[in-house]
Amino acid sequence: MESITKIIPKTRHYDIVPLGDVQYGNINTDINKFKVMINYIKNTPDCYTILMGDMCEGIVTGDKRLDILSVAPQLRDRIDNIAMAEYQDMRDMLMPIKDKILCSLRGNHGETMRKYHGVDFDGWLCQELGITNAGYMALMRIKIENVHAPPITLFLQHGFSSSRKKGAKVNAIEDLAAGWDADIYLLGHSHELNVSSNVYIRMNNRGHLTEKKRYFGHTGSYLNSYIEGTFNYAEVKAYPPLKTGSIKFMFDVISEEKIDIHARE
Repeated sequence: MESITKIIPKTRHYDIVPLGDVQYGNINTDINKFKVMINYIKNTPDCYTILMGDMCEGIVTGDKRLDILSVAPQLRDRIDNIAMAEYQDMRDMLMPIKDKILCSLRGNHGETMRKYHGVDFDGWLCQELGITNAGYMALMRIKIENVHAPPITLFLQHGFSSSRKKGAKVNAIEDLAAGWDADIYLLGHSHELNVSSNVYIRMNNRGHLTEKKRYFGHTGSYLNSYIEGTFNYAEVKAYPPLKTGSIKFMFDVISEEKIDIHARE
């Protein structure tokens, strides 16, 4: 587990748009939609992102999971070195926003490549783009320069839920608050695109009751479950179709002592 502190320049409003589970290399990845989001992050002032893992598909020749019908057409002529081809394309797509990436998590696809094939594209991305490597799980504090409000703390993990039911995924992420203290909890992996929240009561420094809100976000995916005329592993197990894209968090500096947090799916 990693602990990370990021200090960002002071302004009035910030956007945080996590990106993950792109699985570039799969025929069903909506690469155009992903590029639109990259351009949004690039062109929006004070907008940052967190890479949630599984940016590339990472299924190579010799792997029983490889199905040429599921490989993106633009990569089929590079099938003999597909892992490197996926990595290089992803690196080039992320290069324009490298200074807006707060950190990068490892995902299960990348870990399989690292452990069994010696290809560490999660680590390479961090090294080549100069990104903080958050490992598989991290707590990250975001501190705004010259603002005395407490830093915003995020719990980050690639994710682990394999449930088909949305409610079970929400329960799994909200249960994390029993073991880790954060303002925002983020998980990928499930491809779910969802934000929930809860409120708890505490006493402030003046001895009065105050409400504190926590947010829980499943950060979505850019892999379509079903596209007419293509074949994808979702069909084999009849996974429920899920909306693609990213969630967004907005931080508003209300005063030197207060930062408001909002979320949008």
